[in-house]
Amino acid sequence: MNRLRGLSRGGRLLLAVVVGGAVFGIAAAVQASIPDSGGVIHGCYNTSKAHGSPTGQLRVIDTAKPDGNCASWEAPLNWNANGVTGATGSTGPTGPTGPTGPTGGAGPTSVNTGSAGSVSTTGVTIVSHTVTAAEAGLTLITADNFIFDNNGSAGGTSTVTCFTEINGGGSGLVMTVSDNGNAFSGDTTSSTTVERQTLNAGDVVSIFCQADPSDNNEAGTNDTLELEHVTS
Repeated sequence: MNRLRGLSRGGRLLLAVVVGGAVFGIAAAVQASIPDSGGVIHGCYNTSKAHGSPTGQLRVIDTAKPDGNCASWEAPLNWNANGVTGATGSTGPTGPTGPTGPTGGAGPTSVNTGSAGSVSTTGVTIVSHTVTAAEAGLTLITADNFIFDNNGSAGGTSTVTCFTEINGGGSGLVMTVSDNGNAFSGDTTSSTTVERQTLNAGDVVSIFCQADPSDNNEAGTNDTLELEHVTS
């Protein structure tokens, strides 16, 4: 006590801080195992009136310490500091139907090509396509026709009519090529027709070309048939 009195004011303050820190360290060490490393809090509750009234009085114990056990008149009671995971709830009701999405893009496109080295007066189907279920509906039909003179030095003018047909019927376009004096690279001409039709699955779309009666086999043709499914 006399030594404490002999300390300066600053010395006494430092000693108080050291003692306070030691006490805090002890308290922290005591609390460190409650709950234990598994997150469980251990307790004991009184079951005997001879050792206290009312019964059921609860105290928390530290099982890491030598005296961290329940007495003979107590019963253990443990609980988890975090609580156990609850059961999964039931599935909620189905939500309302969402709004209608945007209109999709153009449907599948079919491109078919064909050619004939010479076009007769009885005519020949150059290219043909059967409409599929995916292609059915409003459709743009594009027919590209390229006519060439087989011999540009003889035969005179050659006239060919090419028809865009649906199931054997349709409209035609007349094309004419003339002699240009070159037997190996005769005159050429081309045309493109576009029409909008509603097609059904199984419809046959074709290009049919036919030469004028006086121009049998004087001209040939290369043709492309394109079907594009549209929404409007």
